[in-house]
Amino acid sequence: TEYATKSFTTVKDYVRHYNEERPHMSLGFKTPRQIWSECKPLS
Repeated sequence: TEYATKSFTTVKDYVRHYNEERPHMSLGFKTPRQIWSECKPLS
């Protein structure tokens, strides 16, 4: 339904914001995306 699609888009947008734009205190005020991009492969 249209309502379900709008809800999914809203949640999807929030998750993107949370992971890519919102700084996290526990990550030294970096975003999860920044931390992920700084990780180096183990091998």
